[in-house]
Amino acid sequence: MSVGQENAPLRITMFGGLRLERGGQPLPPFSTHKARALFAYLVTFRDRRHPRAVLAGLLWPEAPQDRARRNLSDALWRLRRVVGPGVILTDEDTLVFDPADYWLDIEEFTRHNAQCTAPGPEAMAHCQSCIELYRGDFLEGFYDDWAIRERERLRLRYLDALERLLVWRRDRGELAQALDYGLRLAAADPLRESAHRQVMLLYHRLGRRAAALQQFETCRRILRDELDADPLPETVRLAAEIRQSPAAPAAPHSPFDGLGRAPLVGRRRERADLLARLDAAAAGRGGLVLIEGEAGVGKSRLAEETAAGAEWRGFQVLWGACRDAPYAPLAEALTGALTPLR
Repeated sequence: MSVGQENAPLRITMFGGLRLERGGQPLPPFSTHKARALFAYLVTFRDRRHPRAVLAGLLWPEAPQDRARRNLSDALWRLRRVVGPGVILTDEDTLVFDPADYWLDIEEFTRHNAQCTAPGPEAMAHCQSCIELYRGDFLEGFYDDWAIRERERLRLRYLDALERLLVWRRDRGELAQALDYGLRLAAADPLRESAHRQVMLLYHRLGRRAAALQQFETCRRILRDELDADPLPETVRLAAEIRQSPAAPAAPHSPFDGLGRAPLVGRRRERADLLARLDAAAAGRGGLVLIEGEAGVGKSRLAEETAAGAEWRGFQVLWGACRDAPYAPLAEALTGALTPLR
């Protein structure tokens, strides 16, 4: 290793497996699994010093204490032969990962992920950065309990970023981009039925009914193979509705193409207010809205447009018409939504 390379920042990649670089050149692999595991553990939990006794017990739980401490010293020596001095700082009792300069993918991922829940498009840029950094599961090939727990924690954050990007693109009408995120979400978490339903809806909206129904069959096969279970009733109902409905136009060239009715006109402010109420409900601030007006002014149409916006935000929409009987709208809505089991 040249002097310039020794002084270059250490670049550590942990998504998809452990890889080390300096100055654009990969470092040689660790000579033992224990040296590799020691380095990965110190990097993962880099926010604190680690007592030697704890590390020895973690890596060699069945060895006597004296032998485990000697094994730890040997692993540390082998580790330093790869990464060089100044990366793992030690004293008589503790070890800590604390190099002068380094880049770490999981640290970047965590920094961007912390901003994913902020409002506005900037949050989506952070979600996109998370997606680009996540090139595979955390420390693939490691089967230590601590690595498995951390792998699942980071994987859930990755799936959440994917879902946020899907919803954001879908609500902006960018259906092809939303479909891409939906397919990636369904592939990363194939037992998540909601992801399959989103893909089915997006395929249908893009005029690809056959692909939507094929996604349903894929979902059903996965559930049967993995869980010996059938899809949820809402997934089955969605497939039936897609099967019975005409395919949506793939690319309408005007607001009137394929709609069968004129677009909503003159209610932009009211519709925006109602959609803002939906967003508030999704954030846990629900409520009740009354739409009033004379007959024929478009109350039902406004409600239908709002319901469409709710469905594409992941809400389940229930309809009930006013009858002479008490509670008839509520009874009608619930009757159409609840299965006998529920």
